[in-house]
Amino acid sequence: MRIAASVWRLHVALAKLGLPSGAALLLGDTPCDIEAAQGAGGRVIALRSGGFSDHDLAGALAIYDDMADLLARYAASPLVNSSDE
Repeated sequence: MRIAASVWRLHVALAKLGLPSGAALLLGDTPCDIEAAQGAGGRVIALRSGGFSDHDLAGALAIYDDMADLLARYAASPLVNSSDE
């Protein structure tokens, strides 16, 4: 249920912004975040800050230790290279 509700919320948020679901690039730190983003047609970057393993975070475009790690590697990240599906 939690994932379905999250997918619905993402669809609503994107609709309010007038954006197609494929335009979303989300950050998450749990497997539920990744499933919700994918369920809504979005892409996701995972952070290990949620305590999950890389295996648990599979499906993300990229996995970083935390926000500081993402910032340090920003230039090579999907935030810059967002067409790397």
